[in-house]
Amino acid sequence: MLTIEPGQSISSSLKKLSDNNFINFLYLKIYVYLNNIDKFQAGEYELNKPYSIVINNIHNGKTKNYLFTIKDGATIYDLLNEIELSFLKNDCPNLKCINHNFSSAEGLFMPETYFYTKGDLVSTILKKSHEDLLDNLNLIWKKKS
Repeated sequence: MLTIEPGQSISSSLKKLSDNNFINFLYLKIYVYLNNIDKFQAGEYELNKPYSIVINNIHNGKTKNYLFTIKDGATIYDLLNEIELSFLKNDCPNLKCINHNFSSAEGLFMPETYFYTKGDLVSTILKKSHEDLLDNLNLIWKKKS
């Protein structure tokens, strides 16, 4: 895994990618030059591909994606545990980012799998899940009437 930090230069990124091996660094530098690559995007990248593909992924921002699954029947405690185990930034302590009029946030989320990148905000996924549930419930109620 290779992490490119925001503002990190292409040269320092190539040094990390080449494990500070001068020959590899030189090869990568030439590849970047010949392909007119003038920027790298911050993120986390997998290194299990040829250097050319890795460099193109870094240039195009094709970062590693993770899955966050809200399971059917999951309790609040299950959900909080999944958040803790994820690479999401928890900006929603105790699920307080979801506006509701219930005594508990239990049952407010659509069971679904969401894709994210390391450092994404958990509130984005939770709000999307809550909106998906409301949309689904509204659709079901419209069909009943």
